[in-house]
Amino acid sequence: MSADTAPDDSDRPDAGGKASAIPHAERGPAPSPCVGVCRIVEREARCAGCLRTLDEITAWSRLDDEARYDLLTDLERRRQRAEDGGIE
Repeated sequence: MSADTAPDDSDRPDAGGKASAIPHAERGPAPSPCVGVCRIVEREARCAGCLRTLDEITAWSRLDDEARYDLLTDLERRRQRAEDGGIE
């Protein structure tokens, strides 16, 4: 498919939090956000490793890939906020 006939999907963020011209369906299955540091920080009600909430962790297996990519985008934003000095 040439660039002039490709669908314009540039406003959809990928897991890295940047705009991507590749639709979710063409990217394949969303990768798990688990980083193997599974420890719940009760004060924040999140996993210290992947930053997901308990609800997000348990829902992951039931989410479709679009919802998973949306969550991956949210997690990247959380990581950025954490690196900048805090998480909401």
